[in-house]
Amino acid sequence: MTKTIKAKCWGETFELRADFVRAECPIERRTEDGWQPTGRQVADYGHDPAAAMREELRQCLIDAGDDSGAGEIEAAVAAMVVT
Repeated sequence: MTKTIKAKCWGETFELRADFVRAECPIERRTEDGWQPTGRQVADYGHDPAAAMREELRQCLIDAGDDSGAGEIEAAVAAMVVT
């Protein structure tokens, strides 16, 4: 069953979706253009939605070239919602 996970961080909402039971299931992120593949599978995160979201947020910091928001990641992951 596909689940969507949502986390709020840095004033934005981040969403990922996948069937976290199936190891080969691709993980997708919501963008302005709809759902896009992340290039990762559920197995890459040991079937752990929190690990997938943590990496998504970490990658956003890397892409922005700014690590000043790193402390907010764990709080966002702890408060994320799974639907």
